[in-house]
Parts: sequence; structure tokens; C-alpha cells
Amino acid sequence: MIHHYWRVYKQLFRNAFSRGIAYRADFFARIIFGLMWSFGSIGILAVMFSHTTAISGWTRPELYVVLLAWNIGWMSDALGRSIQYLEEHIRRGTLDPHLVKPVDAQFVMLFGNPEIAGILFVIGYALPLVYLLWREPTPIMWSHLPIFLFLILLANIMWLAIKTIAMTFNFWRQRLDNLNMLVTMMADVGKYPPAILPKPLQYIIYSILPFAFLAIVPAQTLLGAISWRAVIGACVITIILVIISRVLWNVAIKNYSSASS
Repeated sequence: MIHHYWRVYKQLFRNAFSRGIAYRADFFARIIFGLMWSFGSIGILAVMFSHTTAISGWTRPELYVVLLAWNIGWMSDALGRSIQYLEEHIRRGTLDPHLVKPVDAQFVMLFGNPEIAGILFVIGYALPLVYLLWREPTPIMWSHLPIFLFLILLANIMWLAIKTIAMTFNFWRQRLDNLNMLVTMMADVGKYPPAILPKPLQYIIYSILPFAFLAIVPAQTLLGAISWRAVIGACVITIILVIISRVLWNVAIKNYSSASS
């Protein structure tokens, strides 16, 4: 089963690459946009640290690690971008053909149209941060790199599950055009050190809306300041979110009235 879906995704990725290569200018533009966005973030940190060496116990190089983790943790946003168009598929009736294909409809809605240019944006954003981390002394625990990469993988899965849960509500209430943007803006809180947030909000981003696991927890792991309890918590939360997204999707599909019915 896994091998079958891996083959399907490879073909979808090849198709997306073939479409994307036809617009080479867009490829370069996304890298440039990623660089500009990264320079903007670095500039903001430079202003924030112009009169101090630490903010709530976080130094500037440590926040570079957070931004890098945040950026890589959103790689799935490019690989699984199709889910954000679910509302449009439901409204126009173009979801129906996907329901009769010999491939799971949720899989197709997630990975049916990978955005190659989005991956290039992630690369462009990461390059200046990697360079600065190489130049400035940063207390990175390289022995924790495998755990960091594992948590980044969980962050990507977690983010896809959160987006799927949010977009699935379009089955019951259409015209929620800005739902994807709303969830994305809410998730932005995950790139800020929890110590600067109010206590109730800290609890929320570690439990109810676990956005802290998208960047802060992986970054803390690489900096050697995280416990195994948080790693186990990330695994549990990821499993719970995936199960919720799957169950909610199945319920929605059972109650879905197609455009042809």
C-alpha cells in the first residue's frame, strides 16, 4: 500500500515538475522572493537586538535556528498545497472525479499538485540563515541533529493534518475562502519564543493548537534545551491530529452531496 502511494506521488511530482519547468522565470523569482523574505526577517531581528543581547533568554543566533526550523517545517505547505483549494473543488463540483479514482481522495486533495516553486522559496529563505549560523557562534548540539530532523518531519505532518482539519469544514460550510489564510496566520505564533507570550497562550500553543511544535520545539532540540517528554509529546500530538483529520474527512465524505446528485 505504501509503495503504491509512493509511486503515485512520484508521478504527481514529475508532472508538477514538468509543468513548473515551463515557467523557468517563476523558479528564479521564488528563490529571489525567498531571499528577500529571509533578509526581511533577519533585518527585523537586527533591529530587535540593536540594544540588547537576549530577548526572554533567546539570543539572535538562537532565533536564527527558530526561523530556519520554521521555514523547513513548512516544506509540506508546498508539497501538499492542493488541500487549500478544497473549497473551490466542492463548490464547482470538481471534487467528484477524485472520489471515483482508484486512489484515496484525501491523498489526492493533499498531494495532487505539488508546488515546486514553493520548495525553491523555502531554499531561498534558508540560505541566508544557514550562512549566518555558519559565521556566528551558535550553541548547536550537532549530536541532536537526527532528533531535530525527526521533529521537522513531524512538524510537516502536523501542519498538513491541521490544514486538512480546517479545510474539511468546507464540506459543511462553503465559501470559507479565507480559512486557509486564517489558519496560516494563527500558526505564525509558533515562530515566537513562548516566554514572550502570556501563560494561557503558551498552554494553547503546546496543547490545544500545538503550533509550538512546528518550530520552537525542533529548534530547542537542536540547541540542546528540550526534554524527551517534549519529543514524545510531539509524536503523540502528531498521531492524534492525523487520526482526527482522517476521521473528520471520512465523516465529511459520507455526508457529501456531489454536484451530480
